[in-house]
Amino acid sequence: MAVIKSDYGTGGSGLTPSGNDRHPPIGEVLRDIAGDLANLANVPAWSSAITVTSHVATINAKVLVVAVHATAGSSAGPKQQISTGTPSAGQVKVEYGATTTTLTFNTSDAITSCVITRIPYTALETTAE
Repeated sequence: MAVIKSDYGTGGSGLTPSGNDRHPPIGEVLRDIAGDLANLANVPAWSSAITVTSHVATINAKVLVVAVHATAGSSAGPKQQISTGTPSAGQVKVEYGATTTTLTFNTSDAITSCVITRIPYTALETTAE
């Protein structure tokens, strides 16, 4: 896979058709991008049902949560995501661990099941310079 540095294409100088010692050829970069996007085609729009126990759901994978929709409970429907604090009614706190993702719902919403739209972190990883 091509390494794309943070200054790639700065001022147009990195966009070389045949590459140079600092940058991979543009064709190689485009093929890598196309391959990464093709891998996303295997990600379903919504996950299968996720069980929520005592207002907490743990996903045993590191994923970027795009949307959360509660499917069972006194307040089913889309939830606003927060990253800190205690979730209020209609909110879900999303916490990212090294290998898991945790969803914490407001206690009074009494959510027992949800689905999420997500992107695997592997699709977002970049190569260090």
